[in-house]
Amino acid sequence: MNEKIFKLTIIDEQGKTWNDDFATKIQTETEALRFARSMFPDCVVVPARFINKKGWFWFGVAVGFAIAFCLLAVIVLIYLPVFLN
Repeated sequence: MNEKIFKLTIIDEQGKTWNDDFATKIQTETEALRFARSMFPDCVVVPARFINKKGWFWFGVAVGFAIAFCLLAVIVLIYLPVFLN
């Protein structure tokens, strides 16, 4: 059976992130994740493709717009009765 290489990202309790290549006889990514999580029980293990700098940037942009929209809605709801009277 050929070995497959799975690229996984491991995040520890302090937020330190590192990538690791798991070359195993495991044939599916799900089994590789399960194996890596058993080796690092106190860490978050995800496929490396889920963690990239551009992905975090756009996630931050989306969260920023959501927060700004909510703040705008709260301001409108608070001051709308003042302007209607």
